[in-house]
Amino acid sequence: MPVPYSTSSGERILKASIRSELRVQPALASTSAGSFATFDVSLSHGDSMSQANEAGDWAVERYRSYLRVLAGTHIGPRLQAKLDASDLVQEALLKAHGARAQCRGQTEAERLAWLRRILANTLADLRRRHARGKRDAGLERSLEQALERSSLCLGNLLADEQPGPDESDRQVCLAEALARLPESQRMALTLRYLHDPPCSLAEIARQLDRTEKAAAGLVCRGLETLRKILRKPEESS
Repeated sequence: MPVPYSTSSGERILKASIRSELRVQPALASTSAGSFATFDVSLSHGDSMSQANEAGDWAVERYRSYLRVLAGTHIGPRLQAKLDASDLVQEALLKAHGARAQCRGQTEAERLAWLRRILANTLADLRRRHARGKRDAGLERSLEQALERSSLCLGNLLADEQPGPDESDRQVCLAEALARLPESQRMALTLRYLHDPPCSLAEIARQLDRTEKAAAGLVCRGLETLRKILRKPEESS
C-alpha cells in the first residue's frame, strides 16, 4: 500500500511550485500532484527515471525519504536539538527543485550524487549558521563524502537477501522502506548499519535510552519488518 507523506507547510510550498510548473508544461501533466503525495516501494525507479528523461524533467520530491535517512544520520546532536532532519531535507529539496536545470546527471546514481552535494551544502550552511562560522569548503567535501558512505551502507542493507538490479534504485527503495518502520526500529537500524563506524548495541542502547537487550530486539524486529516491506507481493501471498 502506498504511504502518504506528511503535509507540512514547507512540503505544500514545494508541491505547489511543482504543480505550477506542470501547468506550464502540458507534456508533464501525467506526473500529477498525487504522485508527489505517496510512495510505494514496489515501484521501479529505473522506469520512472526513464520516463523523466523522455519528458526532459524529473521530480526531486521522489527522493525525500532517501535524503531524510541520510540527513538523520549526519545532522548531529547539537543541530538535532534545534531543528528536525525533515526541516533540513525540506530546505535541500527546495534548493534542488530550483536548480534542477543545472543538474547534468543522466543516471540515477549521478542524480543521487547531485542531491547529496546539495544536502551536504545545506547541512554545512546550517552548521555555520548556528556556530556563526565562516564558509569552509573542506567541511562541505567532508560531509559529502560521509553522506556517500552512508548511502553505500544503505544499499548494502539486506543486499544478500533482497538483491536488486541497480544499486542506486535499491538505495532509494530501502530509504522508502525505512521510512515505514516504527521510529524506534528505524533509529536502531540507522545507528547500527548507516553510521560510520557502526554503533555497538551498547551505544544504541545509550542513545535510545534502552537496555542493551532491548536495543538488540529493536534491531532484530526492524530487520524483520524491513524484509516484510521489501518482499514482493507474490512472495508474501
